[in-house]
Amino acid sequence: MKKGKKITQYESFTEANLPHTRPQVILSVYKTRALFIFEISLLLVLFCLPLFIWSIIIRLYIDNIPNGLLEDMSNKADILKDVFMWTMIKNGVNILLFGVAGIGFGGAIHVLQKLVWNQLAMLSDFFEGMKKNIDKYIFWGILLGISFFIFEFVVSGMPLTNLNTFVRMLLYGLAFLQLVLFAIFISYLFLQNEYYYLDPFHIVTNAFKFTIKSFIPMVGFVIAIMLPYFLIFIHSFVINIVATFLFLFLVSFGLIPLILHADYQFDKNINKDQYPEIYDRGVYRQGKIELPK
Repeated sequence: MKKGKKITQYESFTEANLPHTRPQVILSVYKTRALFIFEISLLLVLFCLPLFIWSIIIRLYIDNIPNGLLEDMSNKADILKDVFMWTMIKNGVNILLFGVAGIGFGGAIHVLQKLVWNQLAMLSDFFEGMKKNIDKYIFWGILLGISFFIFEFVVSGMPLTNLNTFVRMLLYGLAFLQLVLFAIFISYLFLQNEYYYLDPFHIVTNAFKFTIKSFIPMVGFVIAIMLPYFLIFIHSFVINIVATFLFLFLVSFGLIPLILHADYQFDKNINKDQYPEIYDRGVYRQGKIELPK
């Protein structure tokens, strides 16, 4: 009977039950810690709600401005200017609110990194990670807020110009590209902070290099995480609320693949030679597993 209990106790440690690849790590944490990941999303949303609520309220006000358009459209220019002015007011406040959201992302990334490394992860780790570099998280969040400001400045400012369609589409594309690049760049700032003690110069240059090297896969991860925010641009209160709840349910689940892809990049380019003690952490390659005795 004792032998049977011992076998049952360590059944989960058999080689077949351990994740051998990073995709298997993703599936493993989704399967075993789904409720915990959702709880992290709840904590993160507390820091993102001011951004969502402010954006939705002002968006609803902006959507009502065109109702003042006269039948002869003689005040169209004034209406467009009012829409642009209030959009910029919204975005100016959003810059600071992105800083608040950055605090939450700092805490979430800290605890989710521990989770995918198969370390003991608890809700208290969220607050530990949040407080660790709170000034950096606010600053990096503000940087992303500035990038959003630029994006919305272009999108909202185009109706006030006489540019042709080709130039408009080009500017839209460049505005979106800088936003995605900045989001990936900021992600690598957050993620490096969990690994290394680096001076500002090296953490910035490394983030730039990794942004270029892994741009294509990171685009998908970043857009998936940012998609609920983009839904608040749709002129529907119901869709705006749905966007908020989508973010609530999906943001931490979306962060895990992003974190693991960054782990892969760091392992390939840095850890294998310079930090072998954290190389492949959380992944149990076949033939290299030490089972409990």
